[in-house]
Amino acid sequence: MMTYPIALLDDIPVNSRTLEPYAIVCIPSLKLTKSKEPSSACILRASTCATIANTPGFYMPLPPMNPMNVVFTKSIPDMGVGLFAKCSVKVREVVFSERPLLVFPRGMLFYRIPGLSKEEAIKKNESMFEEKLQQALSAMTKEDVDAFMSLSNCHLNSPQLYGIAMTNAFGTGTDIEKENLEEGKFEYAAVGRLASRINHR
Repeated sequence: MMTYPIALLDDIPVNSRTLEPYAIVCIPSLKLTKSKEPSSACILRASTCATIANTPGFYMPLPPMNPMNVVFTKSIPDMGVGLFAKCSVKVREVVFSERPLLVFPRGMLFYRIPGLSKEEAIKKNESMFEEKLQQALSAMTKEDVDAFMSLSNCHLNSPQLYGIAMTNAFGTGTDIEKENLEEGKFEYAAVGRLASRINHR
């Protein structure tokens, strides 16, 4: 489970107020790859999307493998659905490979809302983040939306999609856009169909 900061622009230097907006894109796109491979709904800046598309070696199909030969999911009372191995797994052995359902920045910057306390503004901005997540889900297939919505939500006081994302996302470990709050940049996180079933608290 990860934390997702909502940074308010009153806390950021004034010279950093012009921020590149986020857009919803699907990677890889059917037009680009001419394949029927599943894509990931991503909340990215246009410049970050261009960096990804221009990275040497992009795009690479996933290796053909059936994860259900090695792992299975099972519901555990009071704990939800988990991922379990069917057999012994060697160190460094690739068990499965999947494209994330959703990739998004670990936080977002919003302007301070006049008349609201910092806590009230954060709640309001969580709702704005929720709207961005709704837009991302609208770009997914129904099957991917159902898979995302079936994941656990341990943050019942937050908006639903935001809570599911907070509960299930991993850091992507990518350096495509390094975190820099003064430029409104955050590290990225990803939610996976199977990967998010791993106990990653």
